[in-house]
Amino acid sequence: MQSFREPTANSLPDLKISLPVPADFLVSLASLPLMSILVSGHRLANSLTQLGTSSEELFRGDRLPSLPLLSSSSKEM
Repeated sequence: MQSFREPTANSLPDLKISLPVPADFLVSLASLPLMSILVSGHRLANSLTQLGTSSEELFRGDRLPSLPLLSSSSKEM
């Protein structure tokens, strides 16, 4: 007696898909847009990192004008 968990030899259908274009050609066509998305994403991330570094340099304390601070003697007046 055969177990219900064992597949029978006739239970698997023969799936053959015929495409008008070979699958290798479709994969090669899909690789170019994928690579361009990855490269442009990497360049965008680098540009945003450089923009953040530049903005930190712009607002760094040594380039800002010094403001006069109130001392304790001027508060008493």
